[in-house]
Amino acid sequence: MKIKSFYAESMDQAFQAATAEMGEEALILNTREAPSEFRHFGKYEVVCACANPPQQLAPASVVPTVTLPAPVIAAKHRRIVVLVGPSGAGKTSCCAKIAIKAKCSGSASPALLTWDSTRVGGPDLLRSFADISGIPIRELECDEDLEAALYDLRSHDLLIVDTPALGADQDLAPSIAAAHRKLATDGDNVETHLVLSGAFSSAYLQKCFDLYSIFNPTFLLPTHLDEAILDLSGPGLERLAGLHLAWCTTGRAVPEDLQDSAQVLAKAAAIKPAPVPPPPAPEVTSIEQILTRFRREEIPPSTHLIRTSTRSAA
Repeated sequence: MKIKSFYAESMDQAFQAATAEMGEEALILNTREAPSEFRHFGKYEVVCACANPPQQLAPASVVPTVTLPAPVIAAKHRRIVVLVGPSGAGKTSCCAKIAIKAKCSGSASPALLTWDSTRVGGPDLLRSFADISGIPIRELECDEDLEAALYDLRSHDLLIVDTPALGADQDLAPSIAAAHRKLATDGDNVETHLVLSGAFSSAYLQKCFDLYSIFNPTFLLPTHLDEAILDLSGPGLERLAGLHLAWCTTGRAVPEDLQDSAQVLAKAAAIKPAPVPPPPAPEVTSIEQILTRFRREEIPPSTHLIRTSTRSAA
């Protein structure tokens, strides 16, 4: 199956481009206005899928030319982003968002590495995103696989590594930590991001930081911020609050909901809080006011308070 997005200045033009390339049997998956980061491709986006797209045949008068593959050149000082964190934090989705956004923006040539072999079908989701976006992916099971992947992907300057969730009794933690230390000694720029959900409690946040401290994370990647607020003001979270921020996620859309944390913080700082009116001043009753109530001139005459008999004396 082939899935592709078509961009144009009008929705009709996008439909025509999709039909011309994928045929009349193409299935429309989504239509919308193009996100701001893809707006240079066109104002509207149409996502289509087709099981057997028609073959594009070259005209008979055109002789196809043979293009030799470009020589593979190792990327210097490539950036390796390692995502660690507990189950349910959103590491796999973040890997796909980072890689696809980097490729669409043209800021880097990304590749994906997944070590998530501890659960059945763990790498399938990431592989689906990689196949759709045309990003290479390698599955890792041991240190030798990591070395081979680093060599095969030497022409890519951005590698995103997905790691499994660790438990206190898991034997995989030491081997991944050892491989992580080796990455830092190969001359590449390695960033370790601890992925944590805003829905986690303060006690669980502290437990996660203690468990994943073997990776020496220097970045925090907050997720699910559309569902909850990540509160780092509790006791014992000072070290977690001191980590750097590069990204945060505010939804499940790939890659639109990956936000640059610097821009998010700048927007939050620019929002002026609504003025809170001061509480009304309590009414102060002076002693003079209290005494005035009991003064004779303010008390009704006694004749108004006492009913006298109207009968004459016998």
